[in-house]
Parts: sequence; structure tokens; C-alpha cells
Amino acid sequence: MAMFLASRGGFALWGITAVLVTAGYVFNETFVPAYPNLGFSFTLLVILLGVNLLGTHVARIFQVIFTGAALAGLSALIAMGLWGSPETISQSTAGGATWKNSLSASPSFFVLFIGYELAGVLGPKTGEKAGRPALPMLAGIVAAFCLFCLWSFISLSYVPGVKLQESTVPYAYVARAVAGAGGLQIMGAVLLAGTLAAANALMMTVPLVISVRPPAGWLPVMLRGQRFNLLLLGGAIAIALGFGLGGSPNLPLYLKASALLWLLTYALQHLITLRGPNQGLRSAEPAPVAIACALVLAGAVMLALTADPEWIRLVVYLLLVVGTLTLIGLMPYKSGKPQSV
Repeated sequence: MAMFLASRGGFALWGITAVLVTAGYVFNETFVPAYPNLGFSFTLLVILLGVNLLGTHVARIFQVIFTGAALAGLSALIAMGLWGSPETISQSTAGGATWKNSLSASPSFFVLFIGYELAGVLGPKTGEKAGRPALPMLAGIVAAFCLFCLWSFISLSYVPGVKLQESTVPYAYVARAVAGAGGLQIMGAVLLAGTLAAANALMMTVPLVISVRPPAGWLPVMLRGQRFNLLLLGGAIAIALGFGLGGSPNLPLYLKASALLWLLTYALQHLITLRGPNQGLRSAEPAPVAIACALVLAGAVMLALTADPEWIRLVVYLLLVVGTLTLIGLMPYKSGKPQSV
């Protein structure tokens, strides 16, 4: 349970902070240079908190708007790229690419599936049979994968791979190559809409999960309220932004640690199925499948840690966060009923 809370809570805190900081820079550099980037990050945070405090139903409506705008903009750039005629370019690998870099990025494939369980906490589970994932969820994952494959194809068709690999804003080069200054405007809108969609999704689900998932007596009663957890998350993000963690080199490290911990909890969930269908899961899966999935996930995490030059700091962060939450969970608390917005 400590790993569960540390991974979801940590990913929400550091992930939302990271995307809000990025959105601030994008808005400042693309649309209104006079608007302070940090000020815009706080503006988005206030808007997102207001939307979610109005209730889950309102947040869901805005989620459709944010996601639809991001997908529409990216699809438009892909269509313009496929319609256009890119110049012939030579592709080469950046000289800094090593086998260690490849190993460090090994969990990236699995990050696509992080958060799938959050889709089922907002209401009745539809489209599920015998414990199988809902078809719309799988369709969404496949559609997103295909969309990004097309974007990767467009990117490599218009910009040399070495330039994309060495840049921190490869999407900007591609958008300009595809549609000039207008392409940059579209990409800026995509990034802002995607930021709002990602942050809103985490704000909708993570506070609710934290309020309902831990067993009775595991957390203080005040943490049983979704609204309180939402305000707590918003306050923590505001503190992180205010203290400049958005531009700190530690932020990617904390975010990566939370993502790796999330993958480890998935590995543990597969192993739990070996104990049978009545251990908190919907149904048990065949033992060979459970063991294979757990080994693949744990192996990807271990490879990422081994290949990362900051692996000691990653491990220390994980031990501190999980250890602290474990101690909190060991303290006796009164039982409290979950409260949702």
C-alpha cells in the first residue's frame, strides 16, 4: 500500500508540476511573451483546481474538451505532414547514443500503460467481462500508439534524427518544418491542451484513489476526503512551483522514480494473482502469465536503475518515500468512510 500511494501520489505531484512548467514556457514563447511563464503555470493550476472542485462531472466534461483539442491539433499536423512533400534528408544516429542510454529508456514502452487502472475509479465499469480490461480503454491505448507512430514517421521525414535526438524541443522543429510559423502555433495549442488533459486526469483520479483504496485505519480520517486530497495535491504543486522545483534537475529524477515505482506495483499485482482470485483482484490469471509479466516489468525497472548514472539517488528517494508512508500506515487511526466530490 505504501508503494501504491508513493507511486500514484508522487507521479501526480511531480508530473503535474512538470507539465505546468512546460506549459508556462510554451505560452510565454509562443503566444504572449509579456506573460510570465511561472505566472501562467499558477494560472493553469488555479483553473484546474476550480474545475475539479466543481465536481467530477464538470471535470469529465473539460477532460473531453482538453483531450479532443490536443488530438485534433496533432492530427492536423500529421495530416499536413502526410500531404506535404518533405525534402530528402539523411538519417544518422547521434554520437552520444550508447547501450546504457538504451537500457535506461527500457521502461518507456511500459509507461504507455501506466494509469490504466485510474480509468475505472470514476464510475461504473462498463464494457468489461470476466475481469478483462474494457474494450474502449484498450482501443484508446492502441489509437494513441498509432497516432504517435504516425507523428514519429512525420518527424523523421522532415527533420534529421540526430537533430531530434539532441534537442529538448524536437516537436518545435517538426511543427515548423511541416507548417512554418502556423505549425508552431498549432503545436503550442496542442501542448497547452495536452498539459490540461494530463493534469486534469491526474487531479480527477489520484485524490479519489488515495481516499478510497487504503483499508480502514491505514490513513488519518482527513485523508479519506477526495476534496481534501485534491486541495492537498494542489497546495503541494503550488509549493513545488514556488520554490523553483519546476526548473530543478531533481524534478525529472523524482518523476522517473515515481514511474518506476508504479511499474513495480504492477509487477507485484501480477504476483498477487498467484494467491487466487480472492486477494483483492477480480480474477486470477494463469501462473506462467503472472510470473512472466512480473519478471518483464521488474526486469525493465532494474535495467533502468542499473543504467542510470543517478541510480543511487533514485533508490534513496524510493526508500525514503516508501519508508515514510509505511511508518504512517503503521500508526493507529480511526476508521473513516471515503468521501468523493
